[in-house]
Amino acid sequence: RTDLALLVFFHYFTIDCIKRISMELIQKKLSNNTKFVFGGEKLQYTLKDNTGSQSFAVEYSSIPSELSEFIEQNVWYRNVGIAWLIMSGFQMAHWYSELGTLKVSLWLLLGIVFFAIYMLAKTEYSILNTDNGRIFIIKDVKHDQILEEIHSRKRGQLLSWYGDINYSNDPNNELAKFNWLLDQGAITESERSEMENKLRLYHEKSVRDMNPAPDKLIN
Repeated sequence: RTDLALLVFFHYFTIDCIKRISMELIQKKLSNNTKFVFGGEKLQYTLKDNTGSQSFAVEYSSIPSELSEFIEQNVWYRNVGIAWLIMSGFQMAHWYSELGTLKVSLWLLLGIVFFAIYMLAKTEYSILNTDNGRIFIIKDVKHDQILEEIHSRKRGQLLSWYGDINYSNDPNNELAKFNWLLDQGAITESERSEMENKLRLYHEKSVRDMNPAPDKLIN
């Protein structure tokens, strides 16, 4: 019971600290800007690019752990670069057939430059799909910090809501709850086993109290 009391205290202490601490992280690359404002209960996310902006708030507990990947590139640079490379090919072939020498075309240099811009000027994202919208996290030096902060606050929120053992609930339902918390990454396998053992011991004691041994009945 002492261990359980300490666990309950730790859960509420953790979520109380999270509620008090607000953090803001900003990412910028090319025309893309993302802002993450970590509040007590929700993440406020904002994305701005050359097409406009979007912003929404989402509870940490509803942010999935699964990631998808996306690479954004400006295809205009690619198309122009390819067009100029083709033009330079025809021009250089014409010079060779007419003059018998191979000369480097200006279009070739421009084509190489524009295609290099296309290859280098790209933005890579990790994406978290939520019911409120998609969260784009730019792959830069802050990428891992943002993901870790999201997962940490999600874990704290789930534990504050569901981390305590409800001994009045059906033990199978309680065990299913802790299995779900394990799947969400909120608890470890050892913590799940600890909760399972506490549930088993509590209900075994309850059964013994309800059905005392014959010698206790005589006394």
